[in-house]
Amino acid sequence: MAWAPTNASFQSFVTALRVTHGEEVAERWLRDMIANGAKAYPNNNAQLDAVASGEVDFGLVNNYYLLRRLEEEPDFPVAQTFFADGDIGNLANVTGIGVLASSRDQELMHRFIAFLLSDEAQEFFTNDNHEYPITTTVQPHPSLVSNEEAVRAAPEVDLGAIDDLEGTLELLREVGLL
Repeated sequence: MAWAPTNASFQSFVTALRVTHGEEVAERWLRDMIANGAKAYPNNNAQLDAVASGEVDFGLVNNYYLLRRLEEEPDFPVAQTFFADGDIGNLANVTGIGVLASSRDQELMHRFIAFLLSDEAQEFFTNDNHEYPITTTVQPHPSLVSNEEAVRAAPEVDLGAIDDLEGTLELLREVGLL
């Protein structure tokens, strides 16, 4: 198995695992994966290459990396799959944006946010990046599973509770991944 312990989305996943199932379960999972020979890679693309070459059987990769690769190389020998419905491995990270109260140009920041929510920007995110749009006026790229299927597969996690990154970094250091 391939993973990228230095990757922010992997760290977010481990944080969700800790919050949802507890510290002991998260530590046991990490140690068991290490004991079973999980290989660390610097990023998602390196994991995809390792799967394609047969170096590993699978990788924990954000879906859009594979979808972008398949668009560039339709015969790329890797397929995407979900874990069982509700499994923490199906965590969908949500990117957010906010404006700091200390920002010197609140109006400019709010215009930037409005642009990010525009159809033009949302179409870029889904059609070029293969990410899910967060507005209802833009349809997801056809390579993405439906919103309904993604929601069905996703675990029940309070995304607002996934805020203890430092605890995750400590755990990853403790088990020797950082």
